[in-house]
Amino acid sequence: MAPHPARSLAWALLESGGLSVLSLAVLFIMARLLGPTDLGTAALALGLVQMLAIVPETLVHDALVQRPSLDDDHLDTAFWTCLAIGAAFAAGCWVGAPLLARMFGSEKLAPLVSAAAIGLFFSSAGSVPIAILRRNFRFKALALRSLYGRLFGAIAAIALVFAGFGVWSLIAQYLLQTAVNALCVWLASPWRPRFGFSGARLRELLSFGALAVGTRVVWLSSTQLFMLLVGYFLGVTAVGYLNVAQRVVDTLHAMLAGAAYNLALPIFSRQQHDRPAMARAYHIGTEFAGLSMAPIFGGVAVCATPIIALFVGDAWLPAVPVVQVLAVAAIFEFPFLFAEAAITALGRPGYIFAVSLLALGFVIASFLLVPPVSVFIAAVLWGSRILITAPVVFSLLNRLIRRSVADLFRETWAPLVGTGIMATALWALRTHGFPVLSPIEVLLVEIPLGALIYGLVIALVKRDSLRRLIAFVVDGIRGRAASPGT
Repeated sequence: MAPHPARSLAWALLESGGLSVLSLAVLFIMARLLGPTDLGTAALALGLVQMLAIVPETLVHDALVQRPSLDDDHLDTAFWTCLAIGAAFAAGCWVGAPLLARMFGSEKLAPLVSAAAIGLFFSSAGSVPIAILRRNFRFKALALRSLYGRLFGAIAAIALVFAGFGVWSLIAQYLLQTAVNALCVWLASPWRPRFGFSGARLRELLSFGALAVGTRVVWLSSTQLFMLLVGYFLGVTAVGYLNVAQRVVDTLHAMLAGAAYNLALPIFSRQQHDRPAMARAYHIGTEFAGLSMAPIFGGVAVCATPIIALFVGDAWLPAVPVVQVLAVAAIFEFPFLFAEAAITALGRPGYIFAVSLLALGFVIASFLLVPPVSVFIAAVLWGSRILITAPVVFSLLNRLIRRSVADLFRETWAPLVGTGIMATALWALRTHGFPVLSPIEVLLVEIPLGALIYGLVIALVKRDSLRRLIAFVVDGIRGRAASPGT
């Protein structure tokens, strides 16, 4: 029997959160010890390598998870293909590092890129075992792998930065994290590769995986490319501010969106021949996502100033408006949180690929037509992608699983209204009611107060949905069987 979705979601959240929370804590320490310029240089180097790592990590992932049946030839072929791609990309980094340093005007960039490229081998080696574990709902093993990797990487980074290694501590953190991740998934997976390769099996995987990887590369690497564009137009110091702001917001977003995709893809894949069941599951998931995500990011936007002041210091306050823009944009993304998983499960990754290209093209065109004069303007351009992509994604969902405007309204109005009331109340209290408080005092007051205000609003206007969400969580904790459509 498959585990209750709430339990799988908990492990999926722990997995994706393990990839973010410890890293964010280390980033806060680094931001206090390093300036925006050094932090921005390291972020550019790691951003480039992580963008390249997306290809071997995702090339066959969705195809291996989505296929009804697999044999050893599929797995062997996938493994050696991913490893070869990782090696080729690493070699490209070593050759092209001096050119990148000249392009961004930073001599420190070249050796950082060359060293970080070693992590491509570890990422490539773990790609197939990760897909196998996720296919079999082994989210606990994946979560532990994430936590161990981040834990060892964080310990090493903190020790090295206090020992005086500066930005190199961030490179060491990335390398150790990827190495431990790969080791953990190999220990958890019973599968071992053979020295074999099948061109026919590769074509089968790429017939699905090529579009899937194209989608994931464009979608996931767009954040890294955005950072590179900011570095090119505004310099590495602006990248430092952007990196801190993005990580504050993206830590939460990646944890929630990553867990949603990793859990929903195998569930939707099993329902791909029952469109009504998939539509019901999509509706329930989106309703729950709205109730939980909207107030979280609304709270981040309202509390951006005390968050930045407390965790990284007043020197980083220029990042506050960037945090607010990114958080507000994240609020409006929850209605489409499960869209990629649903469309991919139906065997239509090309649709998501087209949407991801549209979003990326919009950002690049915006930078070229209206070069940003500040990191705030760059963040506004980035956040406005949702205005372009949302109508397209909605029309695709309507075509595939009969999503209507009424469905969208039922799922979104209450979380948005509750979040708006919560944010307005907190802003009014801070402006007119609160005495002068330290950042930690502001957070200790506003977080529980905001949760109380939002909870009361939802209890008044959407009580049935709140009850369903609570019942879903309780059933998962108790290990009860999932209800139909969940």
